[in-house]
Amino acid sequence: TYVGQTSDPDGRLASHNRGKVRSTKAHRPWKRVFLQQCSTKGESLHLEKWSKTRPGRKKIAEILAQAEG
Repeated sequence: TYVGQTSDPDGRLASHNRGKVRSTKAHRPWKRVFLQQCSTKGESLHLEKWSKTRPGRKKIAEILAQAEG
């Protein structure tokens, strides 16, 4: 899984899939399973940080299980 924030989600996904991001290059292709829009950059950064915690990872696993099922 990959969690990140950007103002251009389509462009960012394309960048990952073209191999432009070293940390995700080896795990291509990427597909978007969930996208959440935030009102402010601060809110977005807070959500990204939370998503990388244990409860956040658990929630992401639940979302992925629903997407597969």
